[in-house]
Amino acid sequence: MSILDRKMGVCFAWINMSSYDEIPYTSNPFFSSTPAHCYTLARLFRLTPRHFATAKVLELGCASGGNIIPLAYRFPQASFVGIDLSNVQVQAGQQQVDALNLDNISLRHQSILELDRSEGLFDYIICHGVFSWVDARVQDKILALCDELLSETGVAYVSYNTFPGWNFVRVIRDMMRFHVRGLTDPKNKAAQARSILEFVLVGLRDDDEPYANFLRSEARNLAQQEDYYLLHEQLEDENNPVYFTEFMDLVYRHNLQYLGDANLSTMFVGNLPPETGKHLAELTDIVQTEQYMDFIHNRRFRSSVLCRKGQQIQRDLNASDLSTFYLSTRLKAPADFGVERLSDASMQRFSIEHTHLDVDHPVSKHAIYQLIEQHGKPIHFDDLSKRLGEHLDLPTDQVSEHLLHDLHLLRLVLGGVVDVHAEGSDEPATVSAYPRASAVARLQAASQAHVTTLRHQSVPLSDAERILLRYLDGAHTQADLVGLVIGHIDGGDLQIHSQNPENGPNLDINREIERLIPELLDRFRHIGLLEA
Repeated sequence: MSILDRKMGVCFAWINMSSYDEIPYTSNPFFSSTPAHCYTLARLFRLTPRHFATAKVLELGCASGGNIIPLAYRFPQASFVGIDLSNVQVQAGQQQVDALNLDNISLRHQSILELDRSEGLFDYIICHGVFSWVDARVQDKILALCDELLSETGVAYVSYNTFPGWNFVRVIRDMMRFHVRGLTDPKNKAAQARSILEFVLVGLRDDDEPYANFLRSEARNLAQQEDYYLLHEQLEDENNPVYFTEFMDLVYRHNLQYLGDANLSTMFVGNLPPETGKHLAELTDIVQTEQYMDFIHNRRFRSSVLCRKGQQIQRDLNASDLSTFYLSTRLKAPADFGVERLSDASMQRFSIEHTHLDVDHPVSKHAIYQLIEQHGKPIHFDDLSKRLGEHLDLPTDQVSEHLLHDLHLLRLVLGGVVDVHAEGSDEPATVSAYPRASAVARLQAASQAHVTTLRHQSVPLSDAERILLRYLDGAHTQADLVGLVIGHIDGGDLQIHSQNPENGPNLDINREIERLIPELLDRFRHIGLLEA
């Protein structure tokens, strides 16, 4: 559907902005798109991009700035430009920029088609959630801008829907679009899309065929999504998945090359069954290899990191390369875990979602446990080795060798079990006497249930957490915070229920809040909301 941007006097035929203005797309942080993450990947492959803390960054399709406003706050020496065709969303983002008094970011109501070389060069270009939802002309322009506006050592991030996965998903999209054809009101379209999903679930209730199981799984997943997701991910006129090789054909036309996937583990053929991985490892063309892996995994979405042709990418990663990086893990210890088991030779399992890591060597178990105890906060390889050496009374060099070669740390990184970072964080080791949370998170907590951490991750908050977070400006002691939260309880806008059923109606509110505040502050510290 065409719209006329009267301010610019240009007709854009690539997206229907009325639905975005009426029901805006929720603007979230995406860690994989950040300059810091792209910088880490480039460094792993021995490139030398501009350091993210002082970089110039462009985001194409920034919505209301949920991805780059926290970055501008976090890195005041860097500069950011975001453009979007929804004036409603740009204005919403600008209100946040003004409230945070940020002077290193510019959000603009502008078409991708209007950008040119007058913008100067950027060290990082981000384009998340746009490429598949625009026509071929704008897709070409996105990659042309990456060619024209990237600095010589610049890095671009582009995400998009892919085949073969979307061959299956498109059935649901086509069905919903067929059902809402002729409707123009966004809210009505979303409601009718939900009704057809419910119709499918009822109709397939007793069908156990593979196709029915697929439809049922997709319908259930979509039925749980919010209206903005149904409208903008599924019901827009433009949704153009591509095969990875087709995307790369477009990339090559614009003086660019494939650096890697934002999710490093998806590139590792060792994550496939041995025989399959062996055959793919014999291929010398990484694009062919990745395409075969897409077929095997029925992949439906990619986040590709690109750089200029001529950059000498070295993909022969060595274990010793990791010794200059920071590490973290999302692994969890089992519920029955006992610290006493770390020092014996028994097998210990650590897990994350459907992935399990079994280790029996004491040094290996202590290493994984130390990473878990970091709660996602990166620790430098050398600091981890030193800490383990002191704890186990072993030479640091011996511990380092064990981590690299006996624990097979590189294999854990490529397997997605351990994450690698170019730099650590300055988050506090303990909760201070006057705790202060990120100003971005405090601002967000006033109006929404999800906030962005200093690690650029979105986390949900309870009502009590949202209220507490808003007061963490560095001017209140924990005793002050207890009184402030109790004031919200007395005012009727917060209810507290004890986790101990024995308290019943005799709950001592003051004592419960005094107990709760330190727990919440410690949680905030662990998830990266508190500043040093």
